[in-house]
Amino acid sequence: MEISEPKAREEARATTKLVVGLFILGGFLLIAISILLPHDGIAGYFHEFLKELGIVILSVFAISLLYEL
Repeated sequence: MEISEPKAREEARATTKLVVGLFILGGFLLIAISILLPHDGIAGYFHEFLKELGIVILSVFAISLLYEL
C-alpha cells in the first residue's frame, strides 16, 4: 500500500514507530519479569520462557525499528 500524501505518510511512520517502541518496551518488561521469578520448579520454566520470549520480541522489533529509521 503506497501513501501518496506527505502528511499521511508522516503520520503512518509516527504510528509505526510508536507501535514498534511499545513492543520493544514489552520485550524489556518480559525480561525484567523473568529476572524476578525463581529459577527452580515450574517457575523455572516460566523464568526461561519469559526471558527467551522477551529476547525474541526485543530483537525482532529493534531490527524493525532500525529498518524504519
